[in-house]
Amino acid sequence: MQYIDRPRLKERARERVLDQSYNMLGISLLYLVLTDWLADLMGLFWTNPVDAVMEQFNTSMNNIMQQLESSGTVTEPDLSPVVSSTIDFARNLLTQPGQSVILFLFLLFSLYHVVISFGYTHFALNVSRGNRAGAEALFDPLWMAGKIILLSILTSVITTVGMSFFVLPGIYFYYSFMLTPYVLLDQPELSIWKAMKASTQISHGYKRQLIVMDVSFIGWSMAAMLTMEFGYSIGAMFQSSMLGAVLGSLLYTVVMVYVLPYREVSFARFYEAIRVPQMKV
Repeated sequence: MQYIDRPRLKERARERVLDQSYNMLGISLLYLVLTDWLADLMGLFWTNPVDAVMEQFNTSMNNIMQQLESSGTVTEPDLSPVVSSTIDFARNLLTQPGQSVILFLFLLFSLYHVVISFGYTHFALNVSRGNRAGAEALFDPLWMAGKIILLSILTSVITTVGMSFFVLPGIYFYYSFMLTPYVLLDQPELSIWKAMKASTQISHGYKRQLIVMDVSFIGWSMAAMLTMEFGYSIGAMFQSSMLGAVLGSLLYTVVMVYVLPYREVSFARFYEAIRVPQMKV
């Protein structure tokens, strides 16, 4: 295992992002429009039925917990009313006209988001290697959309199950599989399991450095969220939720159009620094 000079690596990533010949800021803006802005636009017209069901579940849970607190009961709460009320709410919601179509549209958008995000990783990897890729790089991996979606589902399920066992296993799985997209981009002929295995092999001994790298971007993520909240607060001052949503999205985009490529190129360069030329798969 070698020590990765993260400050130097991130400095080189910043230089690449600000190099106008790669047009990273412009393509990152396009990516944000095709993902975050499109999601916001959908949210203006429809409410995601999944979000509505989760809100109902949370409301029922809060009611149960408040009842327990007021009664002073210390026993385990009976969650069957919460589950049954949530199921009834979901059933009634989906029987309403158009709700099944809206649910399908949001699910379709989620799958689209997974694939286009993979395309952005493809773009960032090309830039990290000094290749001048255009906006078409976002759509180049479309031919392997099925594999990309299955990979996302599989890694999410494994990580979530790991999180349920004292969190640490979930963190281990998350960073073990973090480099799988890069492996698949380099070797698209691999099966998902072999790509995940290769990612685990490559990241062996480097997970702590990957975590430190990831944590180093938390400040930027918080800055993006704060600017978005600032936009919403301005909208609240003028009693206009529409103004707040537009300003929040605009300010968030201004920050993320730099942070997103900075982060993605940094991780792509990290992968380049530790990958094994001939992986055992």
